[in-house]
Parts: sequence; structure tokens; C-alpha cells
Amino acid sequence: MGKDYYLLFIWRGVEPKLLGPFETIKLRDKKAKELRDDHGTLSVYYPVEISQGAKVEIGVFSGDFFEEQGNITELNDEEQDNQKKCLNHCPKCNATDPDIEWGDKEWGDTQAWQNATCKKCGCEFSETYNYSYSQIDPKI
Repeated sequence: MGKDYYLLFIWRGVEPKLLGPFETIKLRDKKAKELRDDHGTLSVYYPVEISQGAKVEIGVFSGDFFEEQGNITELNDEEQDNQKKCLNHCPKCNATDPDIEWGDKEWGDTQAWQNATCKKCGCEFSETYNYSYSQIDPKI
């Protein structure tokens, strides 16, 4: 089985573009040199060789993909397993009021949280709330 020759061009480290397929390695390498002459060393160039007819897709992560979101950072697998969206009920046994003993709400910069204990199963958990906006209520 033959190969297809591509050039992965990443403009200034942020915008990937897969060029090709080129008929030969020489044609691909010539294109790489032309791009280097046009865009300089701040961009990067990678030769790509794949099995003929295979499909290659190159994507990008959004700018905020690696950023912290408020006080929440990327979670590992164990942390993801321990987090459930279960507003106002126990994440373990699904109990609701009056079987939940709620603590006081605490506030941070952009988040509030409230600790709780389930009276049914003894699970201790907390709910976290993200700040979205403030609203001025009209006078009545």
C-alpha cells in the first residue's frame, strides 16, 4: 500500500492547516520551504506521511480549554467520578429535604458553596454555585 504526503503547517503556533496530499515528498518539501520563506521561523512545519487513502483531521482546542474556570481546574478521573450534578438532593441515595441537613452558604470571588449531610445514608457533600449576574429589582 502506498503513502500520501502531507504538510502540517501551524501558523505562529496557533492555526493548524493540513496541506496536501502531495504527489511526492519533493513537492511537499518544496511547499514547506516556500511557506518558511513567507512566514519565517515563528510558524512550524511538519511532514506527515499516512497510508494512502486514510483520512486525517487536525483540530484545535479553544482558547479557554486549558484555562481555569473560576476556581475550578481540570479534574482527574477520580474527581470526575465523585462529582455529579444533583441540585438539592444527595448524590449517593437521591434523598431530598427534609433528609438533607444544609450548612451555611459560603462565598468566594465567583462561586458560592454549601456543605450538606444526608440523614438517610450519611453522605457528606457540597454544592457549588457559579456567579452569573446581578439584577436590580424594581421597587414595588
